[in-house]
Amino acid sequence: GAIGDVVETTGLLRSLKKAGFCVHYLTGKVPSSLLEKDMDLDKLLILEKKTYINLFKLARVLKKEKYEYIINLHPSLRTKFLCKLAKPQKTLVYKKSYKYHAVENFFMTAVSELSQLKLDDKIELFLTKKEKEWAENNLEKTIKICFNIGATPKRQGRRWQLSHWAELAKKIFEKYNAQIFVIGGKEDIKETEKLVELEPRIKSFAGKTTLRETAALLSCANIVISGDTGPLHIASALAPVCIGLYGCCSISRSGSPAQDGSSRETSRAVSTTLTTIS
Repeated sequence: GAIGDVVETTGLLRSLKKAGFCVHYLTGKVPSSLLEKDMDLDKLLILEKKTYINLFKLARVLKKEKYEYIINLHPSLRTKFLCKLAKPQKTLVYKKSYKYHAVENFFMTAVSELSQLKLDDKIELFLTKKEKEWAENNLEKTIKICFNIGATPKRQGRRWQLSHWAELAKKIFEKYNAQIFVIGGKEDIKETEKLVELEPRIKSFAGKTTLRETAALLSCANIVISGDTGPLHIASALAPVCIGLYGCCSISRSGSPAQDGSSRETSRAVSTTLTTIS
């Protein structure tokens, strides 16, 4: 259901497709947009509302498909109820473990039964040419650095102080000819406006873009700096360099993997990374 989780399940999605399976993906309305253009999906199903009436309606649709497997990667009372009504030949249920990276953890749910699967840990999202061109036209032709300052209020440990963002922006502008832009939802507008007041040279897209437009902006960034939240995981699939600011969360669990198996969401000195692209 969460944006970051959907991104991190794409490794399993690719693995299933490469093994020859027909793959249908069910998720909520907001994260579903990230999978709209996914070439490995045979069908995208959307749960508009989590009411039990909607679950009954959806279960009738799923039952007609006569699924061999349902892989429940978001186990809850509702999803377990839905799986039971859909009557697949077998249901595989995800068990969260902090011993593994999330991409591998999701994969393990299926490989326990489908031993022929090989993990494709390449996190990948697909954008259209039009979406990429829109983003490029709205950004300057220079080094582009994206700040994602938001995180759900329920997880304050994932938020970096606004004054820190402003100080970082000031130091970047002092040393580099770069554009800094901020992304975020409508819930981030007030915080973003405060940041722009502190550092007016920042361009804000908070509350002005769809999720796919946000993804397109992230794909144009040379560096994305973010707390451990959905857009950072999107960036790990699209941006060349991601710097994750982790508080109480484990980077070994949440940092999205690079091709060599290391984390692409790297906690490091910002100046070091900037020097490499200046």
